[in-house]
Amino acid sequence: MSPVVRGSLLGAVLALGVNLVIQLAGWGEEPAGTAYPGPVNSVIYAIVPFVWIGLFAAMGTALFALRARGMMRPARAVGVLLANCALYPVYTLGFSSRALGLAGNGLTAVLAAFAIGMMLERAPRLAPLIVPVIVWVALASIGLVAVMTGRTF
Repeated sequence: MSPVVRGSLLGAVLALGVNLVIQLAGWGEEPAGTAYPGPVNSVIYAIVPFVWIGLFAAMGTALFALRARGMMRPARAVGVLLANCALYPVYTLGFSSRALGLAGNGLTAVLAAFAIGMMLERAPRLAPLIVPVIVWVALASIGLVAVMTGRTF
């Protein structure tokens, strides 16, 4: 099995595992209409697990492709990003702290930008695999700020 296929599969399996832990722990079980008001936030809330499966698969693909090419420094940056994303439910206290969630989104965006920067130097074709992470956390952050300020989005 090629490193790219292996990375995609392992990334997707990691995302499924994280989503399973979230469900078993009962985190984030507020009804979408009450916790996340507004049409965009309701859609965001509904698709979160599916988006992360794709994002984890893309990060896993980048990680394994970098490792296969012997590019360990950018691979470590992607690995740290993956670990940060996998631990997000834990360090946001099971999604109960919106402030920690917003801080976590900021950290995720910074780590993703750092990984992209490292990849652009040595593996520019792999860098676009990480860009959707920044796009997603930016959208999620806008929605989270809307919830924190009592506005709809």
